[in-house]
Amino acid sequence: MIVSTVVATVPLVVLSLGFALLAARWMGRPIQRLADSTHEIAAGSFGGRVDLKGMSFDLADLAEDFNRMSGHLESYVQQLRQAAQANRDLFIGSLRAFAAAIDAKDPYTRGHSERVAAVSRTIARHLGLAEDVQHRVWIGALLHDVGKIGIEDTILRKESELTTAEYEQMKLHTVIGAEIMTPIEQLKEMIPAIRWHHENWNGRGYPDGLRGEQIPLVARIVAVADTFDAITTSRPYKQAIQTQIAVETITRLTGSRFDAKIVTAFLRAVQAGDVRAADPADGAVRSRAEVEARAAAQRGTAAAPH
Repeated sequence: MIVSTVVATVPLVVLSLGFALLAARWMGRPIQRLADSTHEIAAGSFGGRVDLKGMSFDLADLAEDFNRMSGHLESYVQQLRQAAQANRDLFIGSLRAFAAAIDAKDPYTRGHSERVAAVSRTIARHLGLAEDVQHRVWIGALLHDVGKIGIEDTILRKESELTTAEYEQMKLHTVIGAEIMTPIEQLKEMIPAIRWHHENWNGRGYPDGLRGEQIPLVARIVAVADTFDAITTSRPYKQAIQTQIAVETITRLTGSRFDAKIVTAFLRAVQAGDVRAADPADGAVRSRAEVEARAAAQRGTAAAPH
């Protein structure tokens, strides 16, 4: 009797468990779909919707409310993204306008900040820096000369080389610019480019005499881009130097004025055609003696031009 009971009962138990498992899966699928959609929203994907097919009335009603909530969230997030992009565009536009206003104080450097920013970003890209770092380098370079707002126009607009006293005044633009931008928390990471883009790799730059790796990377990048634009742009006291001579000058200053790593990335950018002078071959090419004099001024061993 016991054996017969066991033989009769076991198949029924197994069959019942099978039906229970199938029923649980059938009933659990809608709940699992709802849970999966919840996980998607938690991960930041606000466009998820729950398929109502095969759901009971109560679950379908819950899923419909969930879909409605997901739609509202998606709409709000899109509005926030649009507002954030508008604020970002306004911020960048304001920085560009500010930089352009500074450049406009000296008619011979108009567009200088934009060009330095473009070259700096290109150098950063050839260094293999991340996109967000490239963007910060670009902003720092765009603002590198903001301190010139505190320099007298007579010095900025002077049509000859600066005297030693005037050059000392001009050097203050790095400190003034850093002081102007320090209260702006969003620009904290860009201040090194403003304050230290005239520091020399050998420690003979200004304003703080930093040397080697003490100079922040962004400042070392901007230093190369700034010098390249300065010696390839026509000004009252000099004519534009062709790109090749400018490149040779920067190369010779490697190890004294510039970091070799930055110059290497700059040379790769030039060879790739990603960096060119704003007005190549505009005017007569200067002699090597004149180029050397300009290089000496860049090193701070002579009264430097603007």
